[in-house]
Amino acid sequence: MVSQAKNHSLAFLILVVLTTTAAATDRASTGSLLRKAESEYSQMDFEKSLDTLEQALANSGNSRSQLVRIYLLQGICQASLNRYREARRSFARLLALDPSFRLDTNLSPRVRQPFLDVLDNGPPRLEVQLLPPAISVAGTSLVFIVRVKSDSLGLLRFLRLWFKTGDSAAYSSISCELHGEGDRKLEIPASFLTTRKAPTVVSWYAAAFGEHESILRRFGDVMHPLSLELLARREQPAAESPREGSAWYQRWWVWTIVA
Repeated sequence: MVSQAKNHSLAFLILVVLTTTAAATDRASTGSLLRKAESEYSQMDFEKSLDTLEQALANSGNSRSQLVRIYLLQGICQASLNRYREARRSFARLLALDPSFRLDTNLSPRVRQPFLDVLDNGPPRLEVQLLPPAISVAGTSLVFIVRVKSDSLGLLRFLRLWFKTGDSAAYSSISCELHGEGDRKLEIPASFLTTRKAPTVVSWYAAAFGEHESILRRFGDVMHPLSLELLARREQPAAESPREGSAWYQRWWVWTIVA
Protein backbone atom coordinates (compact mmCIF):
# COMPACT_ATOMS: atom_id res chain seq x y z
CA MET A 1 0.00 0.00 0.00
CA VAL A 2 2.80 2.38 0.91
CA SER A 3 4.58 1.56 -2.35
CA GLN A 4 1.40 2.19 -4.37
CA ALA A 5 0.84 5.51 -2.58
CA LYS A 6 4.40 6.57 -3.38
CA ASN A 7 3.94 5.60 -7.03
CA HIS A 8 0.68 7.58 -7.25
CA SER A 9 2.35 10.60 -5.63
CA LEU A 10 5.28 10.40 -8.03
CA ALA A 11 2.96 10.07 -11.03
CA PHE A 12 0.94 13.08 -9.86
CA LEU A 13 4.12 15.13 -9.39
CA ILE A 14 5.34 14.26 -12.88
CA LEU A 15 1.94 15.20 -14.32
CA VAL A 16 2.03 18.58 -12.56
CA VAL A 17 5.55 19.29 -13.83
CA LEU A 18 4.65 18.33 -17.40
CA THR A 19 1.46 20.40 -17.32
CA THR A 20 3.29 23.43 -15.92
CA THR A 21 6.06 23.09 -18.51
CA ALA A 22 3.54 22.79 -21.35
CA ALA A 23 1.66 25.85 -20.12
CA ALA A 24 4.88 27.86 -19.89
CA THR A 25 5.81 26.80 -23.43
CA ASP A 26 2.40 27.90 -24.72
CA ARG A 27 2.70 31.25 -22.98
CA ALA A 28 6.14 31.87 -24.45
CA SER A 29 5.12 31.01 -28.02
CA THR A 30 4.14 34.43 -29.35
CA GLY A 31 4.95 33.34 -32.90
CA SER A 32 2.49 30.45 -32.80
CA LEU A 33 -0.19 32.66 -31.23
CA LEU A 34 0.26 35.22 -33.99
CA ARG A 35 -0.12 32.55 -36.65
CA LYS A 36 -3.26 31.31 -34.90
CA ALA A 37 -4.70 34.84 -34.71
CA GLU A 38 -3.95 35.45 -38.39
CA SER A 39 -5.70 32.19 -39.29
CA GLU A 40 -8.73 33.19 -37.22
CA TYR A 41 -8.78 36.59 -38.93
CA SER A 42 -8.68 34.97 -42.38
CA GLN A 43 -11.76 32.97 -41.33
CA MET A 44 -13.39 36.29 -40.30
CA ASP A 45 -13.56 35.19 -36.67
CA PHE A 46 -12.47 38.63 -35.44
CA GLU A 47 -13.48 38.17 -31.80
CA LYS A 48 -11.52 34.95 -31.48
CA SER A 49 -8.53 36.54 -33.17
CA LEU A 50 -8.62 39.42 -30.65
CA ASP A 51 -8.69 36.95 -27.75
CA THR A 52 -5.63 35.18 -29.16
CA LEU A 53 -3.83 38.50 -29.61
CA GLU A 54 -4.46 39.38 -25.96
CA GLN A 55 -2.73 36.13 -25.00
CA ALA A 56 0.22 37.06 -27.20
CA LEU A 57 0.43 40.53 -25.62
CA ALA A 58 0.54 38.99 -22.14
CA ASN A 59 3.65 36.98 -23.01
CA SER A 60 6.92 38.13 -21.49
CA GLY A 61 9.74 39.41 -23.67
CA ASN A 62 7.90 40.20 -26.91
CA SER A 63 10.11 41.87 -29.48
CA ARG A 64 9.36 45.19 -31.16
CA SER A 65 8.52 43.47 -34.46
CA GLN A 66 6.14 41.07 -32.70
CA LEU A 67 4.36 43.98 -31.02
CA VAL A 68 3.95 45.71 -34.39
CA ARG A 69 2.29 42.58 -35.80
CA ILE A 70 0.03 42.26 -32.75
CA TYR A 71 -1.13 45.90 -32.81
CA LEU A 72 -1.63 45.77 -36.59
CA LEU A 73 -3.93 42.76 -36.47
CA GLN A 74 -5.66 44.12 -33.37
CA GLY A 75 -6.48 47.37 -35.14
CA ILE A 76 -7.71 45.61 -38.27
CA CYS A 77 -9.98 43.26 -36.28
CA GLN A 78 -11.34 46.10 -34.14
CA ALA A 79 -12.05 48.25 -37.19
CA SER A 80 -13.76 45.28 -38.87
CA LEU A 81 -16.05 45.11 -35.82
CA ASN A 82 -16.72 48.88 -36.00
CA ARG A 83 -14.77 49.48 -32.78
CA TYR A 84 -13.08 52.53 -34.18
CA ARG A 85 -11.91 54.03 -30.91
CA GLU A 86 -10.13 50.80 -29.95
CA ALA A 87 -8.73 50.50 -33.47
CA ARG A 88 -7.26 54.01 -33.29
CA ARG A 89 -5.61 53.11 -29.99
CA SER A 90 -4.03 49.97 -31.47
CA PHE A 91 -2.86 51.80 -34.59
CA ALA A 92 -1.42 54.61 -32.45
CA ARG A 93 0.70 52.09 -30.55
CA LEU A 94 1.80 50.52 -33.81
CA LEU A 95 2.91 53.89 -35.21
CA ALA A 96 4.69 54.81 -31.97
CA LEU A 97 6.86 51.71 -32.46
CA ASP A 98 7.18 52.02 -36.25
CA PRO A 99 6.44 55.57 -37.52
CA SER A 100 7.11 54.60 -41.14
CA PHE A 101 4.49 51.82 -41.21
CA ARG A 102 1.62 52.17 -43.71
CA LEU A 103 -1.47 50.01 -44.18
CA ASP A 104 -2.04 47.94 -47.30
CA THR A 105 -4.12 49.98 -49.74
CA ASN A 106 -6.11 46.84 -50.60
CA LEU A 107 -7.81 46.89 -47.19
CA SER A 108 -11.35 48.23 -47.06
CA PRO A 109 -11.89 51.95 -46.36
CA ARG A 110 -13.69 51.01 -43.13
CA VAL A 111 -10.51 49.37 -41.84
CA ARG A 112 -8.16 52.05 -43.17
CA GLN A 113 -10.05 55.05 -41.80
CA PRO A 114 -9.01 54.70 -38.10
CA PHE A 115 -5.40 54.35 -39.22
CA LEU A 116 -5.66 57.47 -41.39
CA ASP A 117 -7.26 59.34 -38.47
CA VAL A 118 -4.18 58.64 -36.34
CA LEU A 119 -1.89 59.81 -39.14
CA ASP A 120 -3.90 62.99 -39.70
CA ASN A 121 -3.82 63.90 -36.01
CA GLY A 122 -0.07 63.34 -35.78
CA PRO A 123 0.92 59.86 -34.60
CA PRO A 124 2.40 59.61 -31.09
CA ARG A 125 6.14 59.22 -30.86
CA LEU A 126 8.25 56.95 -28.71
CA GLU A 127 11.72 58.44 -28.44
CA VAL A 128 14.28 57.38 -25.86
CA GLN A 129 18.03 57.99 -25.97
CA LEU A 130 20.91 56.54 -23.98
CA LEU A 131 23.87 58.91 -23.77
CA PRO A 132 27.21 57.43 -22.61
CA PRO A 133 29.72 59.58 -20.69
CA ALA A 134 31.87 61.85 -22.84
CA ILE A 135 35.05 60.87 -20.94
CA SER A 136 35.58 57.52 -19.23
CA VAL A 137 38.39 57.14 -16.71
CA ALA A 138 39.46 53.84 -15.15
CA GLY A 139 38.68 53.63 -11.46
CA THR A 140 35.84 56.19 -11.56
CA SER A 141 32.10 55.64 -11.97
CA LEU A 142 30.50 55.91 -15.41
CA VAL A 143 27.27 57.90 -15.62
CA PHE A 144 24.90 57.29 -18.53
CA ILE A 145 21.99 59.64 -19.20
CA VAL A 146 18.67 58.04 -20.13
CA ARG A 147 16.67 60.68 -21.97
CA VAL A 148 12.98 60.10 -22.67
CA LYS A 149 12.06 62.76 -25.22
CA SER A 150 8.59 61.46 -26.04
CA ASP A 151 6.29 58.74 -24.67
CA SER A 152 2.78 60.17 -24.80
CA LEU A 153 1.19 56.70 -24.67
CA GLY A 154 3.14 55.69 -21.55
CA LEU A 155 4.61 52.57 -23.14
CA LEU A 156 7.97 52.64 -21.35
CA ARG A 157 8.52 50.88 -18.03
CA PHE A 158 12.28 50.61 -17.44
CA LEU A 159 15.71 50.50 -19.08
CA ARG A 160 18.37 47.90 -18.34
CA LEU A 161 22.08 48.31 -19.12
CA TRP A 162 24.44 45.32 -19.31
CA PHE A 163 28.19 45.91 -19.03
CA LYS A 164 31.54 44.22 -18.48
CA THR A 165 35.21 45.16 -18.58
CA GLY A 166 37.59 43.65 -21.08
CA ASP A 167 38.93 41.05 -18.65
CA SER A 168 35.48 39.94 -17.40
CA ALA A 169 33.70 36.88 -18.72
CA ALA A 170 30.11 37.71 -17.73
CA TYR A 171 27.95 40.81 -17.97
CA SER A 172 26.58 42.65 -14.94
CA SER A 173 23.50 44.85 -15.21
CA ILE A 174 21.86 47.93 -13.72
CA SER A 175 18.44 49.41 -14.45
CA CYS A 176 16.21 52.41 -13.85
CA GLU A 177 12.46 52.98 -14.07
CA LEU A 178 11.05 55.09 -16.89
CA HIS A 179 7.82 56.97 -16.23
CA GLY A 180 7.23 60.14 -18.21
CA GLU A 181 9.61 62.35 -20.13
CA GLY A 182 12.91 63.73 -18.84
CA ASP A 183 16.44 62.63 -17.94
CA ARG A 184 17.53 59.88 -15.55
CA LYS A 185 21.02 58.92 -14.47
CA LEU A 186 22.27 55.36 -14.72
CA GLU A 187 25.59 54.89 -12.94
CA ILE A 188 28.09 52.04 -13.20
CA PRO A 189 29.93 52.13 -9.84
CA ALA A 190 33.69 52.57 -9.84
CA SER A 191 34.06 49.26 -7.97
CA PHE A 192 33.01 47.40 -11.13
CA LEU A 193 35.63 49.18 -13.21
CA THR A 194 38.75 48.58 -11.13
CA THR A 195 41.33 46.85 -13.27
CA ARG A 196 45.03 46.21 -13.05
CA LYS A 197 45.49 46.89 -16.74
CA ALA A 198 44.87 50.38 -18.06
CA PRO A 199 43.60 51.60 -20.41
CA THR A 200 40.90 49.00 -20.95
CA VAL A 201 37.46 48.78 -22.55
CA VAL A 202 33.94 48.53 -21.17
CA SER A 203 31.55 46.59 -23.41
CA TRP A 204 27.88 47.41 -22.98
CA TYR A 205 24.42 47.11 -24.48
CA ALA A 206 20.97 48.13 -23.27
CA ALA A 207 17.25 47.82 -23.90
CA ALA A 208 14.17 49.87 -23.04
CA PHE A 209 11.28 47.69 -21.89
CA GLY A 210 7.53 48.07 -21.86
CA GLU A 211 4.74 46.11 -20.22
CA HIS A 212 5.46 42.40 -19.65
CA GLU A 213 9.14 43.14 -20.36
CA SER A 214 8.47 43.65 -24.05
CA ILE A 215 11.49 45.14 -25.82
CA LEU A 216 10.66 48.56 -27.27
CA ARG A 217 14.15 49.86 -28.09
CA ARG A 218 17.61 48.30 -28.27
CA PHE A 219 21.04 49.87 -27.94
CA GLY A 220 23.32 47.14 -29.26
CA ASP A 221 22.90 43.56 -28.03
CA VAL A 222 24.93 40.75 -26.53
CA MET A 223 26.21 39.73 -29.98
CA HIS A 224 26.91 43.32 -31.06
CA PRO A 225 27.84 45.29 -27.93
CA LEU A 226 28.93 48.91 -27.90
CA SER A 227 32.17 49.93 -26.19
CA LEU A 228 33.80 52.67 -24.13
CA GLU A 229 37.54 53.04 -23.82
CA LEU A 230 38.66 53.69 -20.27
CA LEU A 231 41.49 56.18 -20.01
CA ALA A 232 44.24 55.44 -17.52
CA ARG A 233 43.99 57.54 -14.39
CA ARG A 234 47.14 59.63 -14.16
CA GLU A 235 49.03 59.47 -10.91
CA GLN A 236 49.42 62.88 -9.34
CA PRO A 237 53.07 63.69 -8.45
CA ALA A 238 53.57 63.98 -4.70
CA ALA A 239 54.51 67.42 -3.36
CA GLU A 240 58.24 67.63 -2.69
CA SER A 241 59.02 68.07 1.00
CA PRO A 242 62.06 69.97 2.24
CA ARG A 243 65.14 67.79 2.66
CA GLU A 244 66.05 67.04 6.22
CA GLY A 245 69.15 68.79 7.41
CA SER A 246 68.86 71.68 4.96
CA ALA A 247 69.75 75.08 6.38
CA TRP A 248 66.87 77.25 7.57
CA TYR A 249 67.68 79.98 5.02
CA GLN A 250 67.35 77.49 2.14
CA ARG A 251 63.64 76.94 2.79
CA TRP A 252 61.29 78.85 0.46
CA TRP A 253 58.85 79.92 3.16
CA VAL A 254 61.62 81.66 5.11
CA TRP A 255 62.46 83.86 2.14
CA THR A 256 58.79 84.63 1.68
CA ILE A 257 58.58 85.92 5.25
CA VAL A 258 61.84 87.84 5.01
CA ALA A 259 60.76 89.49 1.77
